[in-house]
Amino acid sequence: HVTGGGIPENLPRVLTNGLDYKIENWYPFPMDVYDFLQDHLELEPMKETFNMSMGMLIIGKEEALPAIKQFYPNVKVVGSIC
Repeated sequence: HVTGGGIPENLPRVLTNGLDYKIENWYPFPMDVYDFLQDHLELEPMKETFNMSMGMLIIGKEEALPAIKQFYPNVKVVGSIC
């Protein structure tokens, strides 16, 4: 569950030392308001404040995606752990 500080502050808390993450898709659930906000705000504060509509992250192996989609059919792959 993503809380205050957004993904940039919360995701590293669950990763084992030495692991990092890369988000390739910061807009998995596009909203018109983000287009408007980007005209007035930098992307980094938007990530921390709005979580870009991602309220929960599921970390799993790529081969688990079909099983995850059974429970969360609208799930989107947004990045990877490296």
